[in-house]
Amino acid sequence: MKRPRQKRPNRNQSSKTYGKGPVRYRLPEDEAGPIQISVDYGLAVVPDQYYYADSFSLQRDDKLGIAVLVFGRSASSEPGARDRLEIAMPESSLFDTFWRSSRSVEQSLDQQLASMKKKGIARPAPAEVARRATLYANNIFIATGGTETCLDFYYLSPRDVHLAKTRKAQIELFPIIRVIISPVLVKYMFNELRPHAEGASVAGATQGRSQHAGVS
Repeated sequence: MKRPRQKRPNRNQSSKTYGKGPVRYRLPEDEAGPIQISVDYGLAVVPDQYYYADSFSLQRDDKLGIAVLVFGRSASSEPGARDRLEIAMPESSLFDTFWRSSRSVEQSLDQQLASMKKKGIARPAPAEVARRATLYANNIFIATGGTETCLDFYYLSPRDVHLAKTRKAQIELFPIIRVIISPVLVKYMFNELRPHAEGASVAGATQGRSQHAGVS
């Protein structure tokens, strides 16, 4: 009895790059494998919403696998905060992809703080505020220089990824919001992320995952 012939992987397909604009991808050799996505943030649309933050907190929902970056803005005439912005993200996007791609940024940040004669300080975002908003993102571009840092948040849809695998469709990168923050608080943010991210990095290395992101 003859064995059924197995379908050979299309190696030409897996080596070809698809897409245009900021998001490019390569299809897997095996249909069940993961798609390889790369993002060039230099080609991405800049978010048209801006938010200035002077406080930060990190929250985790372990059961859902979600992390929440909480940015606050202090009131000028009374204690507490005027408002706060919550940005929910998948834990893997924050503690794995963003963390690994931002290691050179933290080195630049340390030099930046040294030139400013500043160091990271803890200023958590208060829980009680007059107004709050919650957004969702799964990609971050970070840039730091002078006396400020900006965090650009983006969303890449799993629908687009599915259509890319099945129809070679374009993957869009949707701009969400830009957060402008002092390097002093960014250092505190990195320190808050560190214990979670270092654990995620060990787990990611064990599982052999490969993801790509870009920061400046």
